Amino acid sequence: MTGVQTCALPIWRKVGLASTAGAILLAGSGAYFGFFRNSIVTFTLFCTAIAALFFVSVVTAILDFRYIRLQYAAAQRELFRQTLGDESFRAALRDAQRRAKSPNANARAKKAPPDSPSSPEQT
Repeated sequence: MTGVQTCALPIWRKVGLASTAGAILLAGSGAYFGFFRNSIVTFTLFCTAIAALFFVSVVTAILDFRYIRLQYAAAQRELFRQTLGDESFRAALRDAQRRAKSPNANARAKKAPPDSPSSPEQT
């Protein structure tokens, strides 16, 4: 991720918050004061302003949701690169699978003596 992409996140969240708050305040003040009742032009401007602020709020919420999904996908890709994308990890995984499939490994594990005594009296 570049500095521009990470810098834009707080800006659009602030814009979304401000537009939501503006739409709520404008709708509340219009209902309380009733200044839009003077003419059809003020009523139209009032409703357009509320609709525009609400639209900006919805668009920023969608952008934020998509950004979060993008971060999740990038984290998954990085995890894949660190595990299955790493050649040494894949080699170790193949080696472990070969050891688990070989019949001698299971027999040796059952017949091998324990590394430490089971009780202190045996020492």
